[in-house]
Order: sequence, then C-alpha cells, then structure tokens
Amino acid sequence: MKKVVVTNQKGGGGKSTVAVNLAWHLSRRIPTLLLDADAQASSSSWANDWDGLEVVQVTDAPKLKRLLATQGDGLIVVDCPPHDAELAATAIPGADLVVVPVSPSPLDLWSAGPVLGALVGKVPVLVVMNRVRTGTRAATMAREALVNMGVPVARAALGNRMAYAEAALAHKPVAL
Repeated sequence: MKKVVVTNQKGGGGKSTVAVNLAWHLSRRIPTLLLDADAQASSSSWANDWDGLEVVQVTDAPKLKRLLATQGDGLIVVDCPPHDAELAATAIPGADLVVVPVSPSPLDLWSAGPVLGALVGKVPVLVVMNRVRTGTRAATMAREALVNMGVPVARAALGNRMAYAEAALAHKPVAL
C-alpha cells in the first residue's frame, strides 16, 4: 500500500481540493482510498459518490492508525485537518509522499514554516503552490522563499480558478 498525506496546519490552504482531485486522478489507475480526517468532512461531502474512489471519514487518531495499518494493495490519500497536529502525526509516518498545499501569501508561508521544518529531510515532501495567479510578484516571491528554505516545490502550480469551486458544487472532480 502506498500512502500520500496532504497536510498543513493552516486552514483554507487547499488541502481538500488537492486531496480529492489527486485521489480521483490516481483512482483511474490504481485502487484508491481517500481518508477524510477532517471533522468538517469537505472531502467526504465532495467525493463520496465517485465511481472507483472509496471515501472514509475518520477523525479519531487511534482509528486512523488502525485503518492505515490494515490496508492492503493500492493507494491511500489522507486529507488531514488544519490545527490538529495529532491526526497529522498519526498519518505521516511511513508516508510515501507528504503534500503541503501553500497559497502565495506571507501568512500561508509563515504558518507552513513549522510544518515544513518538521517534515523536510525526514519524509518525502512536496509543496504544491495553490491559488496562484501566474506571473504575479507574490507567486514568484513565495516560490523563491520556499526554495531558499530548501523545500521541494512542484513545478506546476494550481491556479486561482473558479473551476475548483464549481467542481465542488457539482460534487465532481475538477477534470469532469
């Protein structure tokens, strides 16, 4: 079983958007389980009825640990909640990749710093820039700041597009 954990301690950074759409795309190629660890249940609400993608909400650390330990073949994508270090700490060990969505604002960069500092060099981590307006000074400066911190940043960034909100309203992945 492969495991991808999507986390950041700041709310509103795009964790659920990244987790849901990543899980859906990967489920087209490999059996995928999306674990929604956020009590807000955004991922569960958004992706619950998608063909080929199993979604389970689990907001209790011991239950999350048991679920992660009992999975067989395929892939697990864990959508971690903000402000809950215990659930993130339960999900991250043994992760094949930890994805940290970050918007190009000083507040997001500042709040992501401790998370990234705790992860980089210990587990495979990748920052995904989210809500990016291409060519803006904020996007360029945010990317540079992350690179200067020694943080791996995905070459591709998610734009600041209404398509994500419209996809969630329609209970579909953004690709459909």
